[in-house]
Amino acid sequence: MVEIKVINSIEGFKELEPAWTALIGSTEHIFQTWEWNYIWYKHLGKEYDLNILLFIDGGKIAAIIPLVYSKKGHFPWKRYEFMADFVSNYHDIILSSDANINNTILALKDYISENFGKFDYIELRFIPQESLMIKSLNASPLNLIGFDHTPVHMINIDKAFDDYLVKDVPREFRQDIRQQIRKLLKRGSLDYHQCKEDVELQEVLTEFFRLKVESLKKIGHRSSFFEETKFQEFDRELYSSLLKNNWLYLHVLKFDDKIIAINCDIIFNGHVYCHESTYDCNFLKKFSPGHIVRYMEIENAFSLRCKDVDWGQGDLSYKRQWSNTKKETYRFYIFKDKPFIRRYYLNKLRPSLRAAYVYYTEQILPKIRKASSRVFITGSKTPAP
Repeated sequence: MVEIKVINSIEGFKELEPAWTALIGSTEHIFQTWEWNYIWYKHLGKEYDLNILLFIDGGKIAAIIPLVYSKKGHFPWKRYEFMADFVSNYHDIILSSDANINNTILALKDYISENFGKFDYIELRFIPQESLMIKSLNASPLNLIGFDHTPVHMINIDKAFDDYLVKDVPREFRQDIRQQIRKLLKRGSLDYHQCKEDVELQEVLTEFFRLKVESLKKIGHRSSFFEETKFQEFDRELYSSLLKNNWLYLHVLKFDDKIIAINCDIIFNGHVYCHESTYDCNFLKKFSPGHIVRYMEIENAFSLRCKDVDWGQGDLSYKRQWSNTKKETYRFYIFKDKPFIRRYYLNKLRPSLRAAYVYYTEQILPKIRKASSRVFITGSKTPAP
């Protein structure tokens, strides 16, 4: 029988590092590591309460679901969500190689039933399509709503770089990038390199924040979290930790010794994850420095024989131009029961939000379910017809 132990203190979180790290060996995603989640909670988790679920089977930790309690959102509902939600490309259950996923989900159901008064729902999003959790959730007796989320564009590295450019990248797009490189080389010196020392890393991050804020203001953002001290401290400690573990894939492009583009990416288990990037606005229209540094970084990933380059969430045009494949992530809302959901939440919502909720559940949601064979019906074990 699987039992659940809850970790809700920072001290318990720290002590969990060895056991957590021992389970990570089978995962493909950097976003499930103890370092990623702990550093996020240390700097950006002050508005959340820890609720890390440990699934104990035979006296050993069989699985971990790292949740936090949040009151944030458009609706006045108490919810649990994955830790480090908005800074991560993916979330998933952390599962030992010999664990039974179905028994774990059944234990989660019992936990929800016993503790439902403490929260209104659980939101699990950015779950990759290859996750064992998706099939198990859909086949479980949990009352849930699940649906497709945004696509994730990727570069599958299965050929030589030159062959990839010819077969998978639009001709005009790749020719334009090469032309911009030639223009810059005619005007001065161009330097591209990977950051591998912490002293340089901290200097580069100072320039990264300046350029990022400047570029966001250029397109109409009056302020951004890149200006906030707590977010900058999070990035600095996170990237230092990634560098120490040889997981940082940060590249800098300089023109005449001046930084014009920075890609703060990650390499983990052979996968390259595009995370944060910026560029000098003064070079944008004439030379496309963001595309140039990305071109060089992708070429380097091919030379390292990585498995793929993952662009993260979103269906932006530049991601489509680089990519030769894609996958999807899924989102699930877990509730106690459907009548309870409707009665409880409609009573709590303000009139305007109540009307929006009714419109969504009665007009929009049925259309979504009908349009996709991969949409799950609330409380059902099978996809919608």
